[in-house]
Amino acid sequence: MRYIAINAYWKPLQFALPPVAAGANGGWFRFMDTSLPAPGDIVEGEKAARVDGSSYWVNPRSIILLHCNQEKNGHATVSGRSKF
Repeated sequence: MRYIAINAYWKPLQFALPPVAAGANGGWFRFMDTSLPAPGDIVEGEKAARVDGSSYWVNPRSIILLHCNQEKNGHATVSGRSKF
């Protein structure tokens, strides 16, 4: 499952995240946040940062891409490499 948020506004905005299974390998992982300095703005696989909480602050004029793999058993895992 992917979540994309776009903030075209001039102030930071807080976006509510859809709930996903938590746990050791579960939850949302950030693959892109265009407000971060390079090379940390876009990362792959195991370099993705875990997102804690049920919301994410998106900085002005930025885009974020979060990813979570939802398996049929209800557990969420992130793959070793992203295929975006």
